[in-house]
Amino acid sequence: FPVTIGHERIHAYQATCKSFDDWSMKEWQALPVKEKNQYINKYPTYTWSIPKVAAREYVGFKYEENPEQLESYLKACH
Repeated sequence: FPVTIGHERIHAYQATCKSFDDWSMKEWQALPVKEKNQYINKYPTYTWSIPKVAAREYVGFKYEENPEQLESYLKACH
């Protein structure tokens, strides 16, 4: 998949699957501040102060090139 399609596909799963969206939030919350700041600085136009936005974008950016790596987290969504 092209990167943009992978990224947006991840957001579609987050919007339609609560367990995956919850997992995304936990991933963001567990990320060390230094790593959070790397994303915040790399993509400054996003509203990182809103936890749900931050969590969704973090997972979107992290896995956009390989969304298939998320399959085990999406099993509950099918």
